[in-house]
Amino acid sequence: MKKINLLFFLIMFILLAACSEKAEGTIENQEKKEDYTQSEENLEDDASAEQEAETNDNEAPKEEENQEEKEENNTISFEDIDLKNGVELKNAIIEGSTSIILGASENHILLQTMAEGLYLYNIKEEKTIPIANGVKHATITEDDQYVFYVKENVADDIVHYYDIQLNLDQGPLTEPHSDGGIIRNVTYLNGAFYYSYPLLENDTHVSELKVLKKYTSTFVIKPEDEKISETSRAFAANDHAFYYYSPQNKSINKVHLSGDNQELGKVEAEFDDAEVLAVNNKEEWVILDFIPPESKLVTSYGEIEDVTWVRDVQWIYDNYLLVISSGLDDKLILIDPETQEHKILSKNFSSFAAIGDSIYVQGGSKVFKYSLK
Repeated sequence: MKKINLLFFLIMFILLAACSEKAEGTIENQEKKEDYTQSEENLEDDASAEQEAETNDNEAPKEEENQEEKEENNTISFEDIDLKNGVELKNAIIEGSTSIILGASENHILLQTMAEGLYLYNIKEEKTIPIANGVKHATITEDDQYVFYVKENVADDIVHYYDIQLNLDQGPLTEPHSDGGIIRNVTYLNGAFYYSYPLLENDTHVSELKVLKKYTSTFVIKPEDEKISETSRAFAANDHAFYYYSPQNKSINKVHLSGDNQELGKVEAEFDDAEVLAVNNKEEWVILDFIPPESKLVTSYGEIEDVTWVRDVQWIYDNYLLVISSGLDDKLILIDPETQEHKILSKNFSSFAAIGDSIYVQGGSKVFKYSLK
């Protein structure tokens, strides 16, 4: 009986030992399986991260390409610019007389009659408002805020301004100079108003820059005059600086609003009466070189041949020039200064003003609106 019990316990011990070993093996296999699964997940994560990195690397050049393509699409080509979808503007005829376009804003066109009457044409309402008589020069701000104009006085010229929103002339901005003089041009830049006022001193033109700062609805003249040049006839401006032609150095000079004066480059001008007509925001300029009996057009890239008797000049799209060339007939010409390429867009238009993709042109007693692209 004792032998049977001992044998029974021995068999039970062997079975328990076998079960224990199997259980340990199962746990070990489970751990190995979990380790393998985790390893596979890590590999998948690494592969996914690597693929995402490659995707990002591939997307970066695509984004750059898309940006470049977008910029290219926003830049209109020389060949695509033309006068399209022309319509005559109603009621832009002023007392049946011939008028010229002095400028344009978002909703208005500034017109001047041959009798020096100044008028403001409302494009949406199709009506013309008289502003002043005896006007020699005027400009309009593109945001439809103000019209600045030069009115001829008995002694000399006085600058006035007209508030478009209030439909009200706000009176003179400048006082007459005791020694007289002629105001060459007017410019509104970054909330300030500027004009050049050459005086005759030993046959030398002196350009004084009058500055008007805006405080609420009041314009105040700075106490001191700012001279940009002792000899410049006139100046042009872009968004941040003035540019003028120096006859002594035969160069185009740039004057920052901070007052720093910098020479941009020499110009092969043949006459000392040249003046800067327009500057774009890439600091590419255009001057008119007065050589009797005609004048020639010179840009940062050189002389524009076969384009003479130039009157109106304006940059469009910061790349091209629009000019009115008078002669036997008036021609509206588009110019690519860099390639010297130019083409006639139309004949018998005497003045124009471009804003955005629109251009307003005047021929005789009629005014038309065209799209440039």
